[in-house]
Amino acid sequence: CVVLNRVLSEIAKRHAQVKFVKIRAKTAVPDWPDGNLPAAYLYKDGEMRKQLVGSREMATGPPPFTALSVERKLVELGVLAAADVEDDASEDDAEESSGRRSKYSREDGATWDAS
Repeated sequence: CVVLNRVLSEIAKRHAQVKFVKIRAKTAVPDWPDGNLPAAYLYKDGEMRKQLVGSREMATGPPPFTALSVERKLVELGVLAAADVEDDASEDDAEESSGRRSKYSREDGATWDAS
């Protein structure tokens, strides 16, 4: 979940038109099983369109999570436009192939809070 938090923070900064919200699982659903983490719920026009449960559903390709792999999944699901992701892909392709993970700074004012 820590890596996903970092990646989603980075994506939130790049895609301000999408609202990213984080809530602790036990706060949202008191008996939510840890085996179902991470989980994401994708809404559009006030309706839940897709539920992603477990790390294998969160990104395209093998671990580790990268911003590009999660963005590609969000494009596949219609959350992001492919044109919005392709502009940033060259930087992330190098990062993804090197196995490096995304950087994260909590003081940057992003809408994603991993505390």
